Amino acid sequence: MKKTYSPKGTYQGLNEIIKKLRSKEGCPWDREQTHNSLKPNLVEEMYETLEAIDANNIKGMTEELGDILTQILFHAQIGEENKTFSDKDIFTEAENKLIRRHPHVFDKSPMPQTSQDVEKNWEQIKKNERQERQSILDGPSKLAPSLSYAQSIGKRAARSGFDWNKESEIFEKLDEEINELHNAKTTLEVEHEIGDILLTITNLARWVGVDAESSLRKASKRFYERFTFMEYEIYKNELEINQVDMDTFTTLWNKAKSKEKTKS
Repeated sequence: MKKTYSPKGTYQGLNEIIKKLRSKEGCPWDREQTHNSLKPNLVEEMYETLEAIDANNIKGMTEELGDILTQILFHAQIGEENKTFSDKDIFTEAENKLIRRHPHVFDKSPMPQTSQDVEKNWEQIKKNERQERQSILDGPSKLAPSLSYAQSIGKRAARSGFDWNKESEIFEKLDEEINELHNAKTTLEVEHEIGDILLTITNLARWVGVDAESSLRKASKRFYERFTFMEYEIYKNELEINQVDMDTFTTLWNKAKSKEKTKS
């Protein structure tokens, strides 16, 4: 007789289910998975979690965070089967890292006055942890989304003192880069200048305390919602979208923006 499984709402309960899925009596698909084959799933679950957070969707957050935890435990189970690492190794590494990087909480180090002081201490601790790194910019994953990576290395450079003195200097730099884009002649030059503009914008975002990646994601969401509103209005009038002129698009776009303000 098959063992009946019911949710326990615990780490142990989830881990038991994953072990069962990976067992000989489990699921063929789950047994076939490897660290590499699960990579797309981990990335997808991360972005779905971010989407739920942006939408303040509490039910979605609990579901997606559960999916991320499931992915972590799947990797732990595969590691255990391969005798390379286990869930205990993952938890031990995480615990050690948190303790090591918070000596002002778990040791006798003086308490930093500000969060900026904490971040400076972290950089020194991380530097000591990874002596093989050659640059202060090493650390953030080069596979991270480009805006996130740019903002991360800009933040690290700023901690070393390589930064603007005031916000207005960044706007001046942005104007300079836009002017260079106007004067660009070749496709390569255009690509170069657009990259410089985006990099400057990520530094501006850092200065004003905004996450550039999150900001663009929210702007894209607004664009999506406004465009789909226009589509609905056009089709409601029994028209095709390619039959609409720019003046009508502008009117509908402004109507969509007005609806946003009403909601907020």
